[in-house]
Amino acid sequence: MIDWLSGEHLVWFVIEAVNRLDTTGFHRLAKLGGVGRRGYDPDMLLTLFIYAMAHGESSSRQIERLCHTDVAFRIICAQDVPDHTVLARFRKNHEAALTGLLTESLVLAAELGMVPLGVVAFDGTKIAANASKDANRGEAHLRRLAEKFVDTLAEGDEAEDAAFGEDNRGDELPPKVTDRSHRKERIEQALEQINARRERAEAERARAYEQRAAEAAAAAPVGRPPANADPVAVAKARWQRERAKAADRYQQWQRDRERGEPQRGGRPAVPPDEFHRVRKARAAYETAQSEAATA
Repeated sequence: MIDWLSGEHLVWFVIEAVNRLDTTGFHRLAKLGGVGRRGYDPDMLLTLFIYAMAHGESSSRQIERLCHTDVAFRIICAQDVPDHTVLARFRKNHEAALTGLLTESLVLAAELGMVPLGVVAFDGTKIAANASKDANRGEAHLRRLAEKFVDTLAEGDEAEDAAFGEDNRGDELPPKVTDRSHRKERIEQALEQINARRERAEAERARAYEQRAAEAAAAAPVGRPPANADPVAVAKARWQRERAKAADRYQQWQRDRERGEPQRGGRPAVPPDEFHRVRKARAAYETAQSEAATA
């Protein structure tokens, strides 16, 4: 997996930088194995937070997800993924030290002209590569960015804890999906249920269409008929619709003539049943009836 990222990738700088930072304060309180709750290397957790900050990822749950799916995050944790509760607890227990070392990583990046690490996406602020020219003002600004990142982490974790429960990540799949022994069968069953539901809905649409087609011409259905609708009902609906439109035109023509108004189109209208579209639609309806009778 190491070969999946080039030697110039940002993750290698972050890992090397953490190796050079003083993290002894973390290690004094850390639990690396032993009896009780499992411990994680504080340097690895710090590296995750620095890399997450550089990419604007300010959620412990999202960092955990990326440790499963993102190559760089997987390299940092060596595929030994910490739970989001571990990340949140580390942040709470070491907030001051974490903020200080996040600041140190930003100062180091600025000193080296590391623009990629200098783009803090959660804040939208680009750190100038020459920030070290005014050390006091530059480091104060970088500390504020680190503090804002930690505050954003805390706010995000608190909101997600309330939404999903402290121990839940929020995107867990139901057991019937994660159980590989029966997953194929459950997917097939779900697809069958979906298709059956769609067929029932389509049948209901067809029944409604046919019912409306059997009503008066003014109520003839408009629009594309359902695929499984009765061809006779569909043809009848089209004939009714064309006849209703032709009747409206003919009645309007008669009213205009009675009022002595100019005739639209310059030609007299024809009775509805003589209009060419009505005749064509009726012929199609009669053909559908004949085909249904001989089927």
